[in-house]
Amino acid sequence: MPLPSYHTELALFDRSLPSWLAHEEGKWVVLHGEEILGFFDSDPDAYRAGIEAYGKGPFLIRQVSNKPPLVTVPLVIVGDGI
Repeated sequence: MPLPSYHTELALFDRSLPSWLAHEEGKWVVLHGEEILGFFDSDPDAYRAGIEAYGKGPFLIRQVSNKPPLVTVPLVIVGDGI
């Protein structure tokens, strides 16, 4: 069952992507509900920042890109083993 914030985070990403592409393309963004934690140079850096800020989640990490992600998964699911 999808988490409620997941839909909120995806909507925020889709809504914000056009403006982010100009200055943040290729970086990784961490989203929590309607909050933007920040942009990071690598997905491990984004993951560490997300864990530090939100614990095991939920939060979303996506690369700022026009290309669709290979997989989009709320980190609360993959983060439970940490």
